[in-house]
Amino acid sequence: MSEDAVSEENSGHLGRWLSLIALALMAAVVGRQIAINSADKQFEARLAELDANRD
Repeated sequence: MSEDAVSEENSGHLGRWLSLIALALMAAVVGRQIAINSADKQFEARLAELDANRD
């Protein structure tokens, strides 16, 4: 193998790893946002129930 082919292979490998890392970070952010939205809905439902019971 020539040096250029090895260098190109290494840069391709690095690019794949960076893509996978970026994808994992995006999935973590989306998952966190879904969890926060779900918790907000549950909190608002409990708050509405407490307000209804207070009257």
